[in-house]
Amino acid sequence: MFARTWLIVPIAAAACGDQGDPRPSPLASSVAQAASSSRGSAAATVPAGWRREALTAYQLAASIAVPGDATLTGGREPERDADGLAITIPTVTITREAGAIRLSSDVAIGWVPTTLAAELADNARRATPFAVEGSKETPTGEWAVAYRLDAEDCQVHGGSPRAKVWCQAAEQKIRCAAISTVLQICSSIEPSGSPIEAGFDAAGAFPRVSDPQAAQAAVTVARAISRDDRDALLGMVAPTGMMLKGKKVSVKALRALLAGDTIQRAFEMRCKPLPGQRASQCAWTAEGDIANDQLAVLANDGDGLVPRFTLSKGAGGRWLLGSVDMADLGSP
Repeated sequence: MFARTWLIVPIAAAACGDQGDPRPSPLASSVAQAASSSRGSAAATVPAGWRREALTAYQLAASIAVPGDATLTGGREPERDADGLAITIPTVTITREAGAIRLSSDVAIGWVPTTLAAELADNARRATPFAVEGSKETPTGEWAVAYRLDAEDCQVHGGSPRAKVWCQAAEQKIRCAAISTVLQICSSIEPSGSPIEAGFDAAGAFPRVSDPQAAQAAVTVARAISRDDRDALLGMVAPTGMMLKGKKVSVKALRALLAGDTIQRAFEMRCKPLPGQRASQCAWTAEGDIANDQLAVLANDGDGLVPRFTLSKGAGGRWLLGSVDMADLGSP
């Protein structure tokens, strides 16, 4: 759902004492105090036996404190940006023994951490709020909170507003006995190095399209629709106009239509995120490669009637918006 850069940090359960013994060990008691909701030490503090790792080599402008035996591996994973266009996100995996947490940067969809107070307020607004098992917040604003899911498992959520990085339990849960270590890791994130601008590849957004110019034109139209950018959209319409839901519309008529309505309503496309969500409802997908100098792009890859725009290659070789209609993709 969200554009993400994942950092997976497995946590050794051995660090949390014997789960079969109901009496807390001295280590468990000390880390439980560190995981309380009081404000903790600065994010730069590194516990004994841990080390701070810079993540700039993995295209993430942050650093994090990890246990001394952790190893890092980089990679990439597919996601979609705020406009619903396909992108790839750098990934980092930090491995130990058992359990895992993830770190992600969702700047591409405009989703960045705020504060622990805001997170707890969001939880309180749930129909059935999660029970808070523990939390940690640093003086510089990094935070993490653990919610109990059942007798054994917890969900951990946190991040760094300064580094614009999220942290959460992998697979959406982790043993509650291990949360103190997870809270320590999540709250240790801090900015490092200069901000890294995520590059965008039009060919990557439409990998089935063989002509780079057609792919770039599709990106321009998709962004204009998502952002309600009337000027950008009108700039992609041929002087002779376009077909809108089976009817020929002149540039003048289209301009008048859009002056009193949004592009999405006029085109019957819904890209605006649903209430309480941040991801675009659009997931732009080429229906196929170019055929007869035309390229069809679907607003999503669902079924039934799906909004679609079609680009046409003009006499001068420029790709322009030729039509907007509905494609019947049938039943699932």
